[in-house]
Amino acid sequence: MWDTAGQEKFRSLIPTYIRQSNIVVLVYDVTRQDSFDNIPKWFTDVTSMRSDEAIYILLANKIDLSENRQITPEQGKKYADEKGIIFQEVSAKTGEGFEKLFGETIANLIKSKFNPAVNGEAEDLGVKIQEEPKQETKPGEKPKKKKCC
Repeated sequence: MWDTAGQEKFRSLIPTYIRQSNIVVLVYDVTRQDSFDNIPKWFTDVTSMRSDEAIYILLANKIDLSENRQITPEQGKKYADEKGIIFQEVSAKTGEGFEKLFGETIANLIKSKFNPAVNGEAEDLGVKIQEEPKQETKPGEKPKKKKCC
């Protein structure tokens, strides 16, 4: 995960970070109009460096500061809908909205990366998850260290 915080001094590094990314999150502060006004520029820059295979998310942050709000949810949703990207409002301070954001993002990532398996066209992705057997230890005995690989 790379965070440039919208700072111009990091703009030259963005192509390096963006090329191999699967998810691109554009964040704006709902209490600052200029933050939202910069989103189209960032979206254009990022999409020119990255293929359409990435999942794009427009994230409206600081919804806990409702009394200072300058950008409505409708404005953010409208922009996201126009671009065909995911929109979510969150509060980094309170954590509100993140569970939904990560759930939807992971679901979209799985669908985009493993589409045949999700659609039932592939039986096995070759990944198996199983619990490790518990080590039996005698009282006072330290468990054996696991071997790597």
